[in-house]
Amino acid sequence: MQILPPAPTVEEKQAIRLRRHALAALSYALVLPLLATGYLLDYIQAAPALAIGAAMVASNAALYAAFRSGLNLRLNDPSLTKFQVYLGITLLMAGLYYTDAARGIVLGLCYLVFLFGVFRLGMREMITLALYALAGYALVINLLLNFRPESVPSVVQEWFQWLLLAVSLPCFALVAGHIR
Repeated sequence: MQILPPAPTVEEKQAIRLRRHALAALSYALVLPLLATGYLLDYIQAAPALAIGAAMVASNAALYAAFRSGLNLRLNDPSLTKFQVYLGITLLMAGLYYTDAARGIVLGLCYLVFLFGVFRLGMREMITLALYALAGYALVINLLLNFRPESVPSVVQEWFQWLLLAVSLPCFALVAGHIR
Protein backbone atom coordinates (compact mmCIF):
# COMPACT_ATOMS: atom_id res chain seq x y z
CA MET A 1 0.00 0.00 0.00
CA GLN A 2 1.42 3.34 -1.07
CA ILE A 3 0.98 6.33 1.20
CA LEU A 4 0.73 9.63 -0.62
CA PRO A 5 2.54 12.65 0.77
CA PRO A 6 0.32 15.41 2.12
CA ALA A 7 -0.89 17.97 -0.40
CA PRO A 8 1.16 21.17 -0.38
CA THR A 9 -0.28 24.04 1.59
CA VAL A 10 -1.25 27.35 0.02
CA GLU A 11 1.92 28.89 1.48
CA GLU A 12 4.08 26.16 -0.05
CA LYS A 13 2.42 26.61 -3.44
CA GLN A 14 2.94 30.38 -3.22
CA ALA A 15 6.60 29.82 -2.38
CA ILE A 16 6.97 27.68 -5.52
CA ARG A 17 5.22 30.35 -7.58
CA LEU A 18 7.53 33.03 -6.22
CA ARG A 19 10.61 30.92 -7.04
CA ARG A 20 9.36 30.39 -10.58
CA HIS A 21 8.61 34.09 -10.91
CA ALA A 22 12.15 34.87 -9.69
CA LEU A 23 13.50 32.58 -12.41
CA ALA A 24 11.37 34.36 -15.02
CA ALA A 25 12.43 37.77 -13.67
CA LEU A 26 16.06 36.68 -13.93
CA SER A 27 15.47 35.76 -17.58
CA TYR A 28 14.03 39.22 -18.21
CA ALA A 29 16.97 40.76 -16.35
CA LEU A 30 19.34 38.94 -18.70
CA VAL A 31 17.49 40.37 -21.70
CA LEU A 32 17.88 43.98 -20.50
CA PRO A 33 21.64 44.07 -21.28
CA LEU A 34 20.82 42.52 -24.66
CA LEU A 35 18.45 45.41 -25.36
CA ALA A 36 21.19 47.87 -24.38
CA THR A 37 23.70 46.06 -26.58
CA GLY A 38 21.20 46.04 -29.45
CA TYR A 39 20.91 49.80 -29.06
CA LEU A 40 24.70 50.25 -29.00
CA LEU A 41 24.99 48.16 -32.19
CA ASP A 42 22.20 50.14 -33.90
CA TYR A 43 19.91 47.10 -34.03
CA ILE A 44 17.15 48.93 -32.13
CA GLN A 45 16.45 52.59 -31.47
CA ALA A 46 16.65 54.01 -27.94
CA ALA A 47 12.95 54.84 -27.44
CA PRO A 48 11.58 51.36 -28.26
CA ALA A 49 14.41 49.68 -26.33
CA LEU A 50 13.62 51.80 -23.27
CA ALA A 51 9.86 51.24 -23.64
CA ILE A 52 10.25 47.47 -23.93
CA GLY A 53 12.70 47.41 -21.02
CA ALA A 54 10.33 49.49 -18.90
CA ALA A 55 7.41 47.20 -19.80
CA MET A 56 9.49 44.19 -18.77
CA VAL A 57 10.40 45.72 -15.40
CA ALA A 58 6.86 46.99 -14.74
CA SER A 59 5.19 43.71 -15.63
CA ASN A 60 7.56 41.73 -13.42
CA ALA A 61 7.01 44.15 -10.54
CA ALA A 62 3.23 43.82 -10.97
CA LEU A 63 3.46 40.02 -11.06
CA TYR A 64 5.63 40.01 -7.95
CA ALA A 65 3.10 42.23 -6.17
CA ALA A 66 0.26 39.90 -7.24
CA PHE A 67 2.11 36.89 -5.81
CA ARG A 68 3.19 38.61 -2.58
CA SER A 69 -0.27 40.06 -1.90
CA GLY A 70 -2.07 36.81 -2.69
CA LEU A 71 -4.13 38.50 -5.40
CA ASN A 72 -3.21 35.64 -7.73
CA LEU A 73 -5.10 33.21 -5.46
CA ARG A 74 -8.39 34.73 -6.61
CA LEU A 75 -7.76 33.69 -10.21
CA ASN A 76 -8.43 30.40 -12.00
CA ASP A 77 -4.69 30.01 -12.67
CA PRO A 78 -2.97 31.23 -9.49
CA SER A 79 0.43 30.50 -11.05
CA LEU A 80 -0.35 33.05 -13.77
CA THR A 81 1.75 30.89 -16.09
CA LYS A 82 -0.42 31.31 -19.15
CA PHE A 83 -0.59 35.09 -18.64
CA GLN A 84 3.17 35.32 -18.14
CA VAL A 85 4.00 33.29 -21.24
CA TYR A 86 1.60 35.26 -23.43
CA LEU A 87 3.05 38.47 -22.01
CA GLY A 88 6.58 37.28 -22.79
CA ILE A 89 5.66 36.45 -26.40
CA THR A 90 3.89 39.82 -26.78
CA LEU A 91 6.92 41.73 -25.50
CA LEU A 92 9.18 39.67 -27.76
CA MET A 93 7.01 40.49 -30.79
CA ALA A 94 7.18 44.19 -29.92
CA GLY A 95 10.94 43.87 -29.75
CA LEU A 96 11.01 42.08 -33.11
CA TYR A 97 9.04 44.89 -34.73
CA TYR A 98 11.59 47.46 -33.61
CA THR A 99 14.67 45.32 -34.28
CA ASP A 100 16.46 46.49 -37.41
CA ALA A 101 18.82 43.54 -37.76
CA ALA A 102 19.30 40.02 -36.45
CA ARG A 103 15.54 39.48 -36.21
CA GLY A 104 15.99 35.75 -36.81
CA ILE A 105 18.31 35.42 -33.85
CA VAL A 106 16.04 37.47 -31.59
CA LEU A 107 13.16 35.23 -32.68
CA GLY A 108 14.98 32.36 -30.99
CA LEU A 109 13.98 33.85 -27.64
CA CYS A 110 10.52 32.34 -28.28
CA TYR A 111 11.93 29.05 -27.05
CA LEU A 112 13.11 30.63 -23.81
CA VAL A 113 9.61 31.99 -23.22
CA PHE A 114 8.08 28.62 -24.10
CA LEU A 115 10.24 26.88 -21.50
CA PHE A 116 8.26 28.59 -18.75
CA GLY A 117 5.07 27.07 -20.12
CA VAL A 118 6.45 23.60 -19.42
CA PHE A 119 5.82 24.16 -15.70
CA ARG A 120 2.04 24.31 -15.95
CA LEU A 121 0.67 24.30 -19.49
CA GLY A 122 -0.66 21.19 -21.18
CA MET A 123 -0.15 20.21 -24.79
CA ARG A 124 -3.28 21.99 -26.05
CA GLU A 125 -2.28 25.21 -24.30
CA MET A 126 1.26 24.95 -25.67
CA ILE A 127 -0.06 24.44 -29.21
CA THR A 128 -2.35 27.47 -28.75
CA LEU A 129 0.66 29.43 -27.56
CA ALA A 130 2.60 28.33 -30.66
CA LEU A 131 -0.26 29.55 -32.86
CA TYR A 132 -0.28 32.85 -30.97
CA ALA A 133 3.46 33.29 -31.54
CA LEU A 134 3.09 32.43 -35.24
CA ALA A 135 0.22 34.88 -35.65
CA GLY A 136 2.24 37.50 -33.76
CA TYR A 137 5.27 37.10 -35.99
CA ALA A 138 3.11 37.15 -39.14
CA LEU A 139 1.60 40.40 -37.86
CA VAL A 140 5.10 41.79 -37.19
CA ILE A 141 6.21 40.92 -40.73
CA ASN A 142 3.14 42.56 -42.25
CA LEU A 143 3.48 45.66 -40.08
CA LEU A 144 7.15 45.91 -41.03
CA LEU A 145 6.34 45.63 -44.74
CA ASN A 146 3.70 48.35 -44.44
CA PHE A 147 5.28 50.79 -41.99
CA ARG A 148 9.04 50.05 -41.87
CA PRO A 149 9.93 48.39 -45.19
CA GLU A 150 13.50 49.71 -45.00
CA SER A 151 14.08 47.39 -42.01
CA VAL A 152 13.26 44.28 -44.08
CA PRO A 153 16.30 43.41 -46.20
CA SER A 154 14.59 40.31 -47.60
CA VAL A 155 10.87 39.51 -47.55
CA VAL A 156 11.68 35.91 -48.48
CA GLN A 157 14.03 35.63 -45.50
CA GLU A 158 11.38 36.96 -43.09
CA TRP A 159 8.79 34.47 -44.30
CA PHE A 160 11.35 31.65 -44.26
CA GLN A 161 12.04 32.48 -40.61
CA TRP A 162 8.28 32.36 -40.01
CA LEU A 163 8.18 28.95 -41.72
CA LEU A 164 11.03 27.67 -39.53
CA LEU A 165 9.08 28.83 -36.51
CA ALA A 166 5.91 27.22 -37.89
CA VAL A 167 7.67 23.87 -38.11
CA SER A 168 9.64 23.99 -34.88
CA LEU A 169 7.29 25.65 -32.36
CA PRO A 170 4.52 23.04 -32.63
CA CYS A 171 7.15 20.29 -32.24
CA PHE A 172 8.50 22.09 -29.18
CA ALA A 173 4.94 22.45 -27.86
CA LEU A 174 4.24 18.74 -28.32
CA VAL A 175 7.40 17.72 -26.49
CA ALA A 176 6.78 20.27 -23.73
CA GLY A 177 3.22 19.01 -23.33
CA HIS A 178 4.51 15.48 -22.85
CA ILE A 179 7.11 16.62 -20.32
CA ARG A 180 4.43 18.09 -18.09
